[in-house]
Amino acid sequence: MKRLLFISVLFASLFTSCKKQWTGEHITLNLADVHPQGFPTVIGCQDFANSVYERSHGRIIINVQTEAFSETTLVESVRAGKLDFARVSGGLLADVDADFRVLNIPFLFRDAGHFWKVLNSEIGQHILDGLWSYGFAGLCYYESGARSFYANTPVYTLDDLRHLKIRIQNNSLMLNFITALGATPYPIEYNDVFSAFTNNAIQAAENNIPSYWSARHYQVARYYFADQHTRIPDLIIASKKMLATLSAEDIALIKKAAADSVHAQRLAWEEYELNATRSLTKEGIYIITPHFLKDSAATRQISEALAKSLPYPQQRSEEHTSELQS
Repeated sequence: MKRLLFISVLFASLFTSCKKQWTGEHITLNLADVHPQGFPTVIGCQDFANSVYERSHGRIIINVQTEAFSETTLVESVRAGKLDFARVSGGLLADVDADFRVLNIPFLFRDAGHFWKVLNSEIGQHILDGLWSYGFAGLCYYESGARSFYANTPVYTLDDLRHLKIRIQNNSLMLNFITALGATPYPIEYNDVFSAFTNNAIQAAENNIPSYWSARHYQVARYYFADQHTRIPDLIIASKKMLATLSAEDIALIKKAAADSVHAQRLAWEEYELNATRSLTKEGIYIITPHFLKDSAATRQISEALAKSLPYPQQRSEEHTSELQS
C-alpha cells in the first residue's frame, strides 16, 4: 500500500509539474530516470542538467527526478508531451522504431569498443535522429554495459536456460530470442523483477552488472552467467512538443549539453561496474564466464535468424546487420 501511494505521489508531482514553468526569461523542465541517485545514468543526467544551467546562465533549469516506477510510462509520457526528458533503455524503443531493433540483436557486438564505434558512426546518428518520426527526439546515447543472464539455479551454458521462465524487457526481438533458447519469456517492468523472483514467477532474468547490483537482484538470483548477449544503449529522449516551444539557440544548447554529458556518464559507468563486480564477489555471488566465443557457429546462427525476423525487406535487414558487424 505504501509503495502504491509513493508511486501515485511521484507521478502526480512529476506530471503536474512537467509543463514548462515560465518565470520571465526562466524555463523549468523535468527529466526522469527509474534508477536511484548515484547510479551512472543519473550521474549523466545530472551532468546534462548542470551543463544546461551553466550554459544558459541559470535561465534553463532541468529537474532530475529519480526512481520513477516505469520506463514504459516515461517513453509514452515524453511522446505525449507530458514529460520533457527521460533516460530510457534502447530495448524499449525496439518496438517503436524498427531501426532501433537492429541494435538489440543478440551477439551482434564484439565488445564495448565495437559497440561505441557503431553508436558514434553515421548509422548510429541516423538511428538516433530517426526517433523524431516517432514522437520524440533522441539527444544522445549512454553506456548501458553488456546484458547477461542471471538465475536462481546454476547456468553454465545457454542450454541450461531451457524451460526457465525469464524476465525480459517488453521487446518482441528479445521475446523471439528467449523462445529460440527453449525458455519462456516473461516481460515485466524492471522494478517488478525482485518480487517476481521471490514469488517464483520467474527463475531467471537478464541485465547488466550495475542494475543487477543496484536493484539487489543478486539476493534472489545468485548465479550470474556472463554471456554478454547484448549491448543495448541507454539514451536521453526529449519531447517534440517541448522542443517546439524553445528557440533554435536553446535547442542547440540542450543538444550540445546532452552530447557532452556522455563522457561523464561513461566514466561513471566504468567505475560503478567495477565496484559492483567487486562487491558481488565479496557477497559470494557466482559470476560464471561461459566457455564459448561470441563468434561461434551457434551464436552466429541465433543472430542471423533474429536479423531475418526484423520487419524489413530481407536485403535491408542483412545490409544493416552487415554494416554493424564490420
